[in-house]
Amino acid sequence: MKEKNTFKYVSFNEQIAKISVDITKWRIALPTDAGDQETFFYEAINQWNDKDYGDHYKAFLDTVPSKSLSTYAQLLYNQKNVVKALLEQLSVKDGSSYITLLELTLALARDLREDFYEHLWDFIEATIVILEGNIQSVELLQTGFKVVTTLFKIYWRRIVTEIRKTFLRFVPLFNNKALHIRRFSTEAFAFFLRKSNAISKLIRFMVTKAAEYGDQLKNSVSFLILNAVKGVSKQFVSRTSELLNEILDAILTLEDEEHQVVGREIFVEAMRLCVVYTKREYSAAVTSVLIDNLRSKSLDGERFANTIATFLSVWITERRGGVFSQRSELFQCFEQIQKSFPSSFVVEPAYLTLLSQAIIHFHSDTNLALLPTIIDSFVSIAAKSLSVDEILNFFDSLTELSIFDLWISPTLTKYTEANVEGNELAVLSFYARFISVRRPFSSMNEGKVCFSSHIFFSLVSKTALLDVSSIKTLKDLIVKLLLEGDLTNFDHMVYAVVIWPWIWKASEKVKGVNSMKTLLKNSLERTEEAHVKFSVLCAAALNIVRPASLDDLQTSKLVSCLTTASDDIWHLRMTRIVLTRSQLWKNMSIAQLISMIEKAFSSPHSECRTLALELVDLHIRSHFPKYDENAFGLMLKAERTPLTLQDYRSRALLFRRINPDTLINLLPDQSYLDLAPTIVLRILLAQYYENFTPYWPLVTEIISTFADGMETDQFWAPVFSQIRLCHDNVTSVDSQSSQNQVVCSFWNVSTSKVNFSTCRIQLFKLLSHVVSVCKKKTNDLSPLLLDIYKNEYCKFKLGNPTQNLLQEEEEELSVEVPDVVDDDQGEVTEQDVQENSEPFKGKHSRHDSQKALVAMLNLYKVHSEPLIKEMYMELLLSGLEEIQKPAVSCLFTYQEKFLSDYKENIQNLLSPQKFNDELVKFSLDDQNELISEADRGKLMPYIMRIVFGLLHSHVTSKAHARRAAVYRFLSGCRAEELQIFLDITFRQFYQYCGDAIGKDASSMCDHIEQTISLREFLRLKWIKSFVNSVAQTIRFMVVNLTEEQFDALFRILLACGFMIRLASEKRAQIIPGVLGQLRDLRQSVNATFCQVN
Repeated sequence: MKEKNTFKYVSFNEQIAKISVDITKWRIALPTDAGDQETFFYEAINQWNDKDYGDHYKAFLDTVPSKSLSTYAQLLYNQKNVVKALLEQLSVKDGSSYITLLELTLALARDLREDFYEHLWDFIEATIVILEGNIQSVELLQTGFKVVTTLFKIYWRRIVTEIRKTFLRFVPLFNNKALHIRRFSTEAFAFFLRKSNAISKLIRFMVTKAAEYGDQLKNSVSFLILNAVKGVSKQFVSRTSELLNEILDAILTLEDEEHQVVGREIFVEAMRLCVVYTKREYSAAVTSVLIDNLRSKSLDGERFANTIATFLSVWITERRGGVFSQRSELFQCFEQIQKSFPSSFVVEPAYLTLLSQAIIHFHSDTNLALLPTIIDSFVSIAAKSLSVDEILNFFDSLTELSIFDLWISPTLTKYTEANVEGNELAVLSFYARFISVRRPFSSMNEGKVCFSSHIFFSLVSKTALLDVSSIKTLKDLIVKLLLEGDLTNFDHMVYAVVIWPWIWKASEKVKGVNSMKTLLKNSLERTEEAHVKFSVLCAAALNIVRPASLDDLQTSKLVSCLTTASDDIWHLRMTRIVLTRSQLWKNMSIAQLISMIEKAFSSPHSECRTLALELVDLHIRSHFPKYDENAFGLMLKAERTPLTLQDYRSRALLFRRINPDTLINLLPDQSYLDLAPTIVLRILLAQYYENFTPYWPLVTEIISTFADGMETDQFWAPVFSQIRLCHDNVTSVDSQSSQNQVVCSFWNVSTSKVNFSTCRIQLFKLLSHVVSVCKKKTNDLSPLLLDIYKNEYCKFKLGNPTQNLLQEEEEELSVEVPDVVDDDQGEVTEQDVQENSEPFKGKHSRHDSQKALVAMLNLYKVHSEPLIKEMYMELLLSGLEEIQKPAVSCLFTYQEKFLSDYKENIQNLLSPQKFNDELVKFSLDDQNELISEADRGKLMPYIMRIVFGLLHSHVTSKAHARRAAVYRFLSGCRAEELQIFLDITFRQFYQYCGDAIGKDASSMCDHIEQTISLREFLRLKWIKSFVNSVAQTIRFMVVNLTEEQFDALFRILLACGFMIRLASEKRAQIIPGVLGQLRDLRQSVNATFCQVN
C-alpha cells in the first residue's frame, strides 16, 4: 500500500515548457536505402492498430490496402491512394486520430523521401490547420511540430531555395496569439535561417511582413533570430558571429523608415530573449559582435552606432546586467572611441543611455580615473546634436551613484556653466531636482545645516556635493531672479528658491536674504494655492540660511496661516518653521495650540500627525524644560518608528506606554491632562491608515483600554468622527487636485494613496471590541449600517437592471459580452450581478463593501435593533456564506420564539457539511414533526430566503447535488410556500415589467411593445437567468405547481421571448456583438417552450 499519493498535477504551461522541436535537440532514424524490407509506414500501422480505436483512423484503414503496404514497391504503387486518404482524414474538423495520422505522415515521408516532396506542402498546410485549432493539446502540439521539423530536415535543400514562400505559409502560426505556438513554429523554421545563404534578404523580407501583420509576427521574427543562434545548454552555435553580422547588416540597411523602426524593435526583443536564454559565461558570443560593431561604426562616424548602442543596452539593463561578461572590454571600447571621435559623428540619446547604464552597473569594474575623460568627451560631442535637456537627463541618471561627486560632477558643472545662458529653465530645473533629492526639505531639523569653507555638504551623506566656485554663472542667475522677484515667472522662481540655500561658502556673505523675505511676504498675500506652497519653500530656505530672519516676520496673512493650520500639510509645514520663532508662540497656551491643529492628529498622512506632535512636544519642552519625557514625545517617537516586520512591535510598545492611567505621569500639569486622552485616541485611530496588517490588532488592543478608561461620550466622539471621515471619503467621487506639481515635487514625502476603505473596515472591527459603548450609540451606527447596505452593497449586488443595446453606446456595453450562466443554473446569481453591475462611484471595491458590511453585522449580532430587521431579511438572499451567517445571527437577537426554537437547525442549514441532511427536516412529511404547524407559517419565509441564497452560493464541488437537494425540498413544500420562493426568484422581472405581467397575453405583449426601449433594455444575462429559472422550476416541480403559478411562469417566458423578438427585429440599430446573444436567447426560449408543452 502506498504511503502517499505520488501523482503530481503538471500544468499546461509546465508541459509546454518541456517541449522542444529544435532539430538540434534530437535525432530521428532515416532509411539509407529502399529495399524490400518492411517499410516504416507498415510498421507504424501495426503499432497504432493496438493504440488507436478512433473512428477517423478506422475510416483511413478502410480506404487503403493497409495489409499490402509492407514493401517499398507496394507503398510506391499505392502512393496516391494513401496520400489522398491521409489528407482527407487530416482535414476533418475535430478529428479523433490526429496524432496517429500525423505519425503515419512522418513514416510515409521517411519511406518515400524525394517522391513525397510533391505532396509536402499539402501535408504541412493540413498540419498547420490542425495546430491552429488545437493549441491546448500538449501531445498533439508536440507530435505536429515534430512532424514539421522532421520534414524540414529531410527536404531542407529543396525548401531553402523557396524559403520566402515557406515563411508565408507559416505566417498563420507565426501570427498566432498563443506564445507557445509561435515559439514552436520559430524553433522549427530557424533551421532554414541557419542554412540559408541569403540571410540578409530573408531578414528584410520578414521585417517587411512583420510591419504589415503586427506584434505577433514581430515577436515570432525575434524568436527566429534567437533560435538561429541558439545552441544547447545555454550556449550559442559556432556560426553566431557570422549570422548576427548578417542579420545586423540587414536591419541597419532597411530603406523604409517604418521598416527601420520595426527592425529595431525586433532585434531589441531578440537580444532580450538571448539575455533570458543564456548564462554569463556564454554571453560573449553575442555581445562581442555588438561591441565590435559599436567600435567600428563609431570610429567611422556612422549613425548606425546609435542603433547598435540601443541593442547593447539591452544586455546591461535586462537582469541588471548580470549576464553581461565583457565589462572591461566595453569600457576599453569607450576609451578607444573617445580618443578618435570623428567630428562628423552624431550622438543620439541612445548612445548616452548605453554609457550611463554601463557606468551605473559596471563602474566598479573599470578604472575610475578614466571616467571623467570618457564622460567629458562623449558629452562634448553629444552637445553638438542633442538639446540641453537630453544631456542633463544623462547626468540625472547618474546622480545617485556614490562616485558622482568625485568623478562626474566636475563635467556636470563645466557643462552647465557653459550652457546656462539661453537654457535657464532646464539648468535650474536639473539642479533643483538634484538638490531636493540630496537635501530634501522634509529632512531639515530645526534649521541645522552643514557648510564647509569651499563646498557644501549633503545633510544625509555628509560628503562633498559640488564645488561652489565652479557654478558662478548659476549663482549670479539665482541672485538676479530673487532680486527681480517676478512671481509671474513662477517655475524659475521655485527652482531658484530650492537651489539658493546651497550655493554659498561658509565664509561668504549670503546675498538675497532680504529679497527672499520679500518673496515670502508677497507670496503670502496671494490667494492661489501654488503661491501658499511657494511661501513655505521660501520660509524653509530662510530657515536653512538665516533662521533669525524669520523672527520679525509679521503679516496678517502669516498669522492667519499659522492660526488656521488645521490638517493642511502646507500650513502645518509653515507653522512648524515659523511659529516657534514668533512672538505668538511665547504667549500661546496649550489649548490654543491644539485648537489650531486638532484635525492634524486624525490625519491619514503621517507627516501631518508628526508635525502636530512636534509642535506640542516643543511647547512642553519650551515651557517645562526640566520635564524629560512626555506623552506627546512618546507618540512622536512612535510615529517616527518605521512600520517594518522588525520595528512594528516597538512602535506599538511606545503607544502601549500611554493609557488613561499613565497619562497623569506623562504630562506636566492639568491643562495638558484635560486634552491629552482625546488627542492620544485620535493618533491611535489614525494608525489604521498605515497599510501594515500585523500592526492593526495591536492598535485595536490599545484603543480598547481607552474605552474602559474614558467617559462614553468622550471616547465615542473621536471614534465616530473618524468613522464618518472614512465613510464620507469612501462614498465620495474622486476629485482631481489642482495643486502645482512643480512646488510639490520639492518636498520629499510619501505619495502613497490613502486607503479609506480598509481603514473603515478596521474601525468597524474595533467596534466589536467595545460593544458596551456601541449599545449606547445605536442611533449613530444604525443609519450608517443602512447607508452601507443601501448605497454600497445593494448597488454592487443588484447593479443596473437595464443595458443600452444601441450602437452609439458600444463602449458602454463592451463589458456585457461574456456568456457565463450555465444552462442548468437559473436565477440571477451573485457572479452575474458582479459582472453586470455598473461601477460604484466611490473609491473602493465590491469586496471592500462586503467586508465593511460583515464587520458591522458581527457587531449587531450581539444586540437587536428594530430599524434594520428588514435589511437582515434581504441579506438572507445573499449567496455569500460570510454575509448569510452574521445576518442570521443578527435575526436571533430579536428573541422571536418561532426562530429561537429552531436556532440549531437553521445554523446547521448554513453549514455546507450539514446542509443536505438538515434541509430534509424542514420538508413536509408525515414522519417529520420538526416544525410545528403554528410556527411553520412564520418560519418558512425565513427558510425560503436562506434556501434561495444557498442555491446561488458558490461551491467548489457538488454544486449539482446541492441544486437537486434544493429542488427536492421545494417540490415537497406547500403552494403558498413555493410562491414565496417564486416571488423572490422573479422579483427583478416583476419590477421591470410592472403591471404588464398581470394582464392577458395579448395585452401584455402590446404593453411591452409600447414601453420597451433599446436604450434601457432588460439585461440580456438577466433574461437568460429568468428563462433558465422557468425551465428549472418546470423540470423539477411541475407536478407541485398550481394553475396560477404555471400560468405566471408561462407569462414570464412569453414576455422574455417577445422582448427578444422585438430587439432582434431592430438588428440594424443594435451593437453587432449582442446579436449572437439574442440568437442564443431565442433558442433557449424556444427550447423552454417545447419543455412547457
